[in-house]
Amino acid sequence: MNAIADRLRSGSLGRAATLVHPRTMAALWAQARPRPGGDAEHLDATLSWLGHAHDAAGGQGVSARFDVARGWDRPYPETTGYIIPTMLHHARISDSPGSADRAVAMGDWLLSLQQPEGWIAGGLAREGGAGRPEVFNTGQVLFGWLALFEEGGHERFASAAARAAQWLASVQEADGAWARYSLHDVPHSYYSRVAWALARAGALLGDDGLTKAADRSVEWTCAQQRHDGWIDHMSFTPGSAPLTHTVAYTIEGLLECSLVLGHEQAWDVAGSATRATERAYRDDGSGLRLGRAGALAATIRPDWTSTADYVCLTGSAQMALCCRRIDAHDGDPELRSFGDELLDSAKLAHPLRGPVGVRGGVPGSSPLWGEYGSFKYLNWAAKFMADVLMDRLAGALPLARYG
Repeated sequence: MNAIADRLRSGSLGRAATLVHPRTMAALWAQARPRPGGDAEHLDATLSWLGHAHDAAGGQGVSARFDVARGWDRPYPETTGYIIPTMLHHARISDSPGSADRAVAMGDWLLSLQQPEGWIAGGLAREGGAGRPEVFNTGQVLFGWLALFEEGGHERFASAAARAAQWLASVQEADGAWARYSLHDVPHSYYSRVAWALARAGALLGDDGLTKAADRSVEWTCAQQRHDGWIDHMSFTPGSAPLTHTVAYTIEGLLECSLVLGHEQAWDVAGSATRATERAYRDDGSGLRLGRAGALAATIRPDWTSTADYVCLTGSAQMALCCRRIDAHDGDPELRSFGDELLDSAKLAHPLRGPVGVRGGVPGSSPLWGEYGSFKYLNWAAKFMADVLMDRLAGALPLARYG
């Protein structure tokens, strides 16, 4: 409890009432009594949680998070965009039309937020999609529209996707990075996920200009790699140690761009960064492996060490998915084992009991009071948990996938 008290004293929660709120007590009780089940049980719980998050936002977007003191938050356009492909994939492997219906509703809601120039604003949803244009958010919404167009042939989604993709290409820097309309107005390597969205748009919409823009971005990101596998500019904030969340964003974007574009260097860069992460995790002196079984520390420093005392569960699920993606292509049992350890550790923090909003939700941090998403269950964490569970249950995700 000292860690919780320290967090409250530091003001990072912003409200002393959090600790004594009944929902907080229920969440702590659920997290303190882990009952990991089979992958199918965890997947069902995760999809049920996403359904509640969608309903909480009026069946349009997906509520960004469940805060144990404040309840459900407003919907988040960025993550709603890449939750759509997860719902569509679930519909295919489970014969669940409800998931597909939810995906279409999400896509139509996002249409109402797109601005005439094609962009999506950053942050949680505002009336009419108002806000500052954001490259990353627009790219993640692009995934959803592309997936819906390919799945159902709906021209409204193709038109929206084309406008979003053209805007992304128009604000790209000459060297392939994005600085304008990016977080803190500086380039980030994890925008490889934007390049992935552009690559898929170029392939699906038959636009060679989008393909070339994606390739320029990949070239820029590959050039950020150091000799030991580290990739510069992976963090949200320049100068800070990146979360495993953005490390895995970077790797996943490069892996998928390689598959879409046939870009061999992107695969090699992503693979070397993943293997360097695995080696550091096995190194007892790095601090990357925490005391909890198979737990990966939340942040990684450029020297492949960590001082974090908590887990970013989003990043653990994403990294597990990257490991499985590489193994499926290269046949790498060590990475597959690493990925399985990360997924199994994340399942220990994935409650299968508790009240609505907690049950089936994926916390921002383990323990629950860690620095990332303290005392919150995040919709993007649930999305990546569902993706890696479906990968393991189905044997593999589709070769050509979205977000």
